[in-house]
Amino acid sequence: MTASSVIYRSPDLQHVRFYGQLSLDDAREQYTKGPLVSGFYPGIATLLDFRGMTGTGMGLADIMALRDRLTERHSTQGNPFRIALYADDETAFGIARIFETVCSQSDRMDVCLFGSLSEALGFLGLEGTSLASDLLQESDTGNAVLDRDGRSVP
Repeated sequence: MTASSVIYRSPDLQHVRFYGQLSLDDAREQYTKGPLVSGFYPGIATLLDFRGMTGTGMGLADIMALRDRLTERHSTQGNPFRIALYADDETAFGIARIFETVCSQSDRMDVCLFGSLSEALGFLGLEGTSLASDLLQESDTGNAVLDRDGRSVP
């Protein structure tokens, strides 16, 4: 599995981390498990973190199908839900850019790609929160990111 998901509360944030080579099966597994994480609800602010992602075996049709499923799952009445994409190198940024382009075709989600974690958290309205400080410190110091089972994520 090349993905992990953690839900933070107060402020609410779903942090999904992709790393390594992401296959369609990995993405489907993450999609299936995501709502099972305690605290998930439709429309929760989401950070898709592509740090360490080295490639994907998904084609355009696969990404479009994932976009459609995300829209169905997250859509609520009223405002589009927000997803911030964060990528820290050229490979991850290119993959995330494709995802952003495909997702921006939906008026039910607001998706934006950032090369800075602080900008991504700002887009989600989390700047100045203790959660943002913790995530930024973790990123700056190179501390291990843990998945929901407490295992270190590369």
